[in-house]
Amino acid sequence: MIKITVKYRNHEEKERLINKLSKECKVYKVSKEYGKPNALFKSVYVDLEV
Repeated sequence: MIKITVKYRNHEEKERLINKLSKECKVYKVSKEYGKPNALFKSVYVDLEV
């Protein structure tokens, strides 16, 4: 299993990136959003298997 960090600007971009990942490999878990409240980018950890 691999853990990656996905950085995004808004919720729609996050969903698009996760969907694109799930087409290529099996996504097990997406963590809660983290980052500073006023930051330009937010991040989540994604556990996946390739």
